[in-house]
Amino acid sequence: MNNGIIIFSFVFLVIAVSCNKEDNGSSLERKDKTVIYEVDLSLDPELPNWMGNIDSGKFIEMLLEKVKSGKLTAYSPLTVKPSPLTWNDIEFTLGVRTDSIEMTDPETGKVSWKVERNEINTNEIKRLIFIEEWSFDESNLQFNKKILGLAPVRVFYKEGYDTELKSIAFVVYFGEKKPPVLGV
Repeated sequence: MNNGIIIFSFVFLVIAVSCNKEDNGSSLERKDKTVIYEVDLSLDPELPNWMGNIDSGKFIEMLLEKVKSGKLTAYSPLTVKPSPLTWNDIEFTLGVRTDSIEMTDPETGKVSWKVERNEINTNEIKRLIFIEEWSFDESNLQFNKKILGLAPVRVFYKEGYDTELKSIAFVVYFGEKKPPVLGV
């Protein structure tokens, strides 16, 4: 009698495990998934600081310096196959312009031209896009995530527009996996 219960229990367990392994969409298997999301770098005094003790302004300056020096390669966020950007491309995306300004001397009436170049305004980088690989470890009931890349987002106003504009300056990756940011 006990052997029958043991055999029945074993068969039932095998069937239950087999049914659970069937991919019906409801099972939480270990699968890696790329997750892309945007976060605000500005700190709201009413909300907890998600960045902890990290100074977001200093972080952005360090990120830009590493890209400018070539320690990190910046890629275009608009291509499926990542293509490297030059520092001039990045400066343009971040609003750096060289303008010629006509100046008239009020005493002599002489006209001259002055060339002005603005610099990157790091205060305009107000958001950050995280590109991460998430997985779920069923055995430990634990989510794991790995940062694959980051993309700073410039938020700015332009004459003639009533709302703020946003542009993704570039993407940097930390490893070989380089998923597109916009899924183009």
